[in-house]
Parts: sequence; structure tokens; C-alpha cells
Amino acid sequence: MMKILIIGDNVATYSLKTDTTYFMLLNLFDMGLSEIYMCFASQLSQDRDGVKLSTRKIILKHGVAQMYSTMDWYEFADEQTMELCSFTDIFVRNDPPVDMEYIYLTHMLSSLPASVKVHNPAIALREFNEKLNILKFPAFIAETIVAKSKQSILDFVDKHGKCVIKPLDLMGGRGIFILDKTDLNLPYIVQMATNDYTKTVMIQKFIPEIVAGDKRIFIVNGELIPYSLCRIPKKGSFKGNIASGASGEVMPLTVRDTDIGRAISLWAVDNQINFIGFDVIGSYLTEVNLTSPTGTHPIYNETGINITRLWLDKVLIKG
Repeated sequence: MMKILIIGDNVATYSLKTDTTYFMLLNLFDMGLSEIYMCFASQLSQDRDGVKLSTRKIILKHGVAQMYSTMDWYEFADEQTMELCSFTDIFVRNDPPVDMEYIYLTHMLSSLPASVKVHNPAIALREFNEKLNILKFPAFIAETIVAKSKQSILDFVDKHGKCVIKPLDLMGGRGIFILDKTDLNLPYIVQMATNDYTKTVMIQKFIPEIVAGDKRIFIVNGELIPYSLCRIPKKGSFKGNIASGASGEVMPLTVRDTDIGRAISLWAVDNQINFIGFDVIGSYLTEVNLTSPTGTHPIYNETGINITRLWLDKVLIKG
């Protein structure tokens, strides 16, 4: 019997309008799957006999047809201790930071026998940082540098004028700042963002097309979905993240979006990565996210394409 574990964040904090893990659970209900358990990453432990965890079975009350209808959509059974290898499939859905604790989690997952499938694979979660991933596709990115040296960063900003600086381990627009060579506070912002030049960051030439939105595009099992969720920054902001107050609009892919997606699809298949959300601003790739991509159900609401169900059908049913 199929037995599923979701390692994620607190269900009570989910935004039902945007959280893909919520949509995923409703789809699992529609698939007739009931052996579904949830835990936090902090509830895993490993000794010489293997990985154990404290977990609770989640009992779902409805499927996709009743999406958004109630906050009373689940309940939990009592907590119990289980062996991690007793599950058939594990979905890693906890949000960044992708810090050392996250890396330790992937090492625990890598210790599992091949009979336990991890989605996305633990080695991919560990090896492919969502910010650094864009450097694998240099033809599609804006001018970019990854550094922590004060002089390297200031020289880059001096050359390009207006830039953004972003941490490599966060999400949702957190820790992202504008850098402008005319700003008297520029050295202070760089010092703060790099934690006194000890933390490596990414700096990119500012892409003015952000005013038109930051497009989240999905690849599922190597298939490029032909629509994006374009996240349009709120007035006065440059952050195209729903978590930062952006609004979402579903739109078809452009030719450029498709070209970028095809290149990433080939890479994803080569690395056995079955679920990716990548971001495009204007004509530039800005992120390749395989930790916990979100935003699939607005596309379902507008187009009828159930990205999450396509993913689950493939990894759970078709194999």
C-alpha cells in the first residue's frame, strides 16, 4: 500500500489561495490516497539503525472541487513514532531557508533505500540552489555576479548603475535590496546584506521590466506548462512575490519563456527532477526553484490545467 510523508511547514499557516502543498493534499484526496502523514524537518532523527520521526496522519475532508470552501478541511490523528523507510514516497515541501539544517535533512533522506522515493530527489535539493541554478543557463540571464567581496560588489554596481542584491538561501523577496551607485548608503547596504562581507550573495543588473511582473513557470516531469503565473509588484515595490504583496495574473508563455523552459526541461530530465518552478522577468531567467515551488492552483483556476495532479499522477501512479 502507498504510504506518503510530507515534510513541510505548519498546515495551519497555509495560504489557501497560493500554497501548492494545500492543493497537493486536495489532489491526494481525489486520488483516493489516505495513508498520508506530515511532519516538520525538526522531527527527524537518525541513529545507527536508521532515520526515525515523530509524525501525525492527516485526515482530509474534501478534494479539489471544494477548494477554498472551508478552513475546516483536515484533522490530525495522534502523534506517533515511525521509521522513515516505512514510507513509499516522501515529498519535501518545507520552505527555505536552505541553510545547513536543510542540507542535513537532505543527507538523512539520501540514506534511505531505493524503495523509498523522495520528490524532488534529495541529492538535487542539496546540489542545486535555486538562485545559483541560473548560472547553468548563462544565455538567458542578466549580468550577474556571486560574491562577498566589498570591492567586487561595488565595482559591479559601478559598472551597471542600478542592481539588486539578494541572499542565496531565502525566498519570498526576503533580504532583497536595490543597489544604486548614486546612493550614499550603498556601502552600508552591501555591508549589511553580506553580514560584514562574510556571506556570499548574488548581485544582478536591475531588470526594469519587473513593473510588468515576475513570471512563475512550471516544468512537471520534463513537460513545460504553457501558462505562467505573472506576479505583478504592488505600487511602489520592485518585488514580484505574492508573499511581498504582489498580485497574480495567469498568462500564456512567450517565445522567450518557451526557449528558456525547453533548456531547463532537458536539464531537469537529466537530473531526475520532476517538479520545477522557474522565474522570468522580462526576457531574463532569475530563479530555478525545486525546493517547494508554489502557485499552481491559480493556473488551474484560470485554465483547468492541474499541474499538481500531473505531477502526482506521474510520480505516484505511473512511476
